[in-house]
Amino acid sequence: VKSGAYPNHTYVKEGVKSLPHYLKPLGYRVALSGKTHINPQKQFPFEYSDRPSPDGGNPRGDPDFDAIDQLCKEDETPFCLIIASKEPHGPLNRGDPSVYPPESLKLRPFHVDTPEFRTEFSKYLAEITVFDEQVGETLDLLDRYDLAENTLFVAGGPATRMVLKAAVSFAGPAGQSLERKPKQRSSTSISCLLF
Repeated sequence: VKSGAYPNHTYVKEGVKSLPHYLKPLGYRVALSGKTHINPQKQFPFEYSDRPSPDGGNPRGDPDFDAIDQLCKEDETPFCLIIASKEPHGPLNRGDPSVYPPESLKLRPFHVDTPEFRTEFSKYLAEITVFDEQVGETLDLLDRYDLAENTLFVAGGPATRMVLKAAVSFAGPAGQSLERKPKQRSSTSISCLLF
């Protein structure tokens, strides 16, 4: 068992139903774009998409915004789309850490104030910025295709992933999320986008 990440690389039991099994019969397209750690994939019948990482890290696993764009504009079918960002994630080599100069960072009292920690924390914050840009790109797509008013949007905070998966030295609020709900229920189906 890894530190809080046991379900990361394991399998579900035969016959376990997943989100697509419940939403597809209700008329939803159910898609997942980006990083996955779900097995066996036959028990998770999503429409899958991802793209190569520009950093040369994991060969695949970034959200594919071309495929997401296509899903948003294709038809009037309601959809549930999970955009699985991997940011922040080791080796912390995405984004621009120079925006967060290590010497100017305000640390919490329990952080070990060393140059090494400050450098890693700077890189961590740069990756949160990449995550934030991905969320912004997603919201822009919803606006472009006039889907914002009929889509429940939920984004789980990146700090949560570092708290639960990496180390207590990157403590942050646990379980935060950003939600944007339709103003009112319509007579049509509501699409759902989980980030």
